[in-house]
Amino acid sequence: DLQSHNRYAYVMNNPLNLTYPSGFSWISKAWKKAWKSPIFKAVLGIVVAIVAPYALAWIAPTLFGAGSLATALATGALSGFASTGTLKGALTGAFTAGIMFGVDVVGKDLFGADYGKGLAGGMGKIGLRSAGGCLSSKVGGGSCSDGAKLAGVLATADVLYDNTVGYKANAGPGKNPEKPFYIPDELTGQQPPDSFGNNVTGQNEAGHVCSQGSTCSKLLNNIPFVNATAGAHDFWFNIPGTTLDVTNPIHNISTMLPAAVLSITASLSDP
Repeated sequence: DLQSHNRYAYVMNNPLNLTYPSGFSWISKAWKKAWKSPIFKAVLGIVVAIVAPYALAWIAPTLFGAGSLATALATGALSGFASTGTLKGALTGAFTAGIMFGVDVVGKDLFGADYGKGLAGGMGKIGLRSAGGCLSSKVGGGSCSDGAKLAGVLATADVLYDNTVGYKANAGPGKNPEKPFYIPDELTGQQPPDSFGNNVTGQNEAGHVCSQGSTCSKLLNNIPFVNATAGAHDFWFNIPGTTLDVTNPIHNISTMLPAAVLSITASLSDP
């Protein structure tokens, strides 16, 4: 209808049969309704926490380097503001991110390169992260117990993924190498270190519709958490002596959901 392009024509230029009492569009109404939902706010905060580090690094790579305090504080502030819409939420988010950053600094001082690795380093990270979650929750007016439990669960998934798959999970895409495919370690089933961070979405061999390095693989790789999920999923099939068969559709499909749950939880521990 051409009248929809006429900014001076209310209700499609048919005011006798139609009404438009508020003057606001359906989009603004939908947004207001969604904003009242705590689930929507929580999801929005998570999305911002995932996207912010990449956006900040693109805007100011020198200031917002990977794993820097500036990146942690800015991401926490943006996520806190997105999930609450208030300055207090932004400040709480920044403070929480600062606490977790400090907790990891302490952990690295205590355990060095083994922080999060092995039994001692893994338990140390879970314990320190749980303590940080307790403090962060109390600062935000919540329960120490709830904060510790949430941080502990996320840290446990992070440690489990790191110690089994061989590297840290993250929500971002993997790098597309010139030569796709890799040969897993015969003893552990893990990817070789030189392939850590690569796009491993799709079949780890040529000849499939969605083999690694294919257009399908590269498209799926851009979906948050997919590459981390593929890394965990592949590892389970590469474990020496496993009875899982990647060519078996039941084995392949039934393990995707558990791999996604582990990968997403681990990634949220440190977006």
